[in-house]
Amino acid sequence: MERPRSIALPCEIIPCDVPGAVHGFVVDSFYVFYTMLHPEHRFAVYDRRTMTPLTNLVRVGRGPNEYNYLTPGQRTCNDEGSGFWFYSGSKQESARLNLTKSITEDKVYIDSRLSLTELDIPGNVGSPGQLFAFDRINDTLALYQIIRGTYVSGGIYDFQKRIEIQRFKLSIQSNKEPNLTGGPIAISPDLTRMVMLPVYFDQINICYVDGSDRKSISTCSKPLSLTQIESKAPETRPMYYIDVETTNERIVALYQNHQTGLTEIHLFDWAGDLQTILTTANPIRSISLDTQAGFLYGFISSEEICKMDINTWLQ
Repeated sequence: MERPRSIALPCEIIPCDVPGAVHGFVVDSFYVFYTMLHPEHRFAVYDRRTMTPLTNLVRVGRGPNEYNYLTPGQRTCNDEGSGFWFYSGSKQESARLNLTKSITEDKVYIDSRLSLTELDIPGNVGSPGQLFAFDRINDTLALYQIIRGTYVSGGIYDFQKRIEIQRFKLSIQSNKEPNLTGGPIAISPDLTRMVMLPVYFDQINICYVDGSDRKSISTCSKPLSLTQIESKAPETRPMYYIDVETTNERIVALYQNHQTGLTEIHLFDWAGDLQTILTTANPIRSISLDTQAGFLYGFISSEEICKMDINTWLQ
């Protein structure tokens, strides 16, 4: 694939001090830090406009509304308030944390739960080491990634009807290390196309939900093979596409360029054509898109995030 010329992207650095934060994301008027390394709570919620702290939510533990490790997922806004879904592998549960009510009532308010042990996702969803990603999209559908036999698969599942809408084999499963071929997964807002990014393979996979098309795209001349990745020690394996956001027109992917040392934002159309490369020297670890204003927020560390105007390239 021919790479377009890179464009240096101005970034507004926003200082913060959020102990234990490893990731951050936009939910309506909030900016939420996932404080995975904090000993007491899992989320720190800030006012996105002023970046002032509002509250800490979800205590660490095994009791009701307590979790040790979880995966934040799809953000949602409805008449009941703004919030987001998260997935707990240890509890085999998907739940929606209502931020609006949690802040108003000064307590954790979870307004929807789904026990994954009751579902029939192929690959035996309840078995340890099988399902490693589950992201609710709405009250009916979810994205998932699963190790099924010798393949890592990703798909979309209707948990009301308990049927699989579509499943795609992503790659052969590593014999040496589980989930070596996993990575971020997202869907277009109109629910017609999915994108999956195996972080070690320097490629993206685009799949149509109706099964009509699928393609793998790489911006390098020769992507790494599974054997090459397995031969490297875990701490020396380079990661490439590490996060992704979507609109109905664009895939916005966070890319680590190990040749230049720069962080890149790759904007693809859904046909798989790389339209724009935006670069920054800031070591961004995750991204979150404010689609209404066209701002992309980048999580750098527990001490700073950045804000970038990419509205021009989203059209």
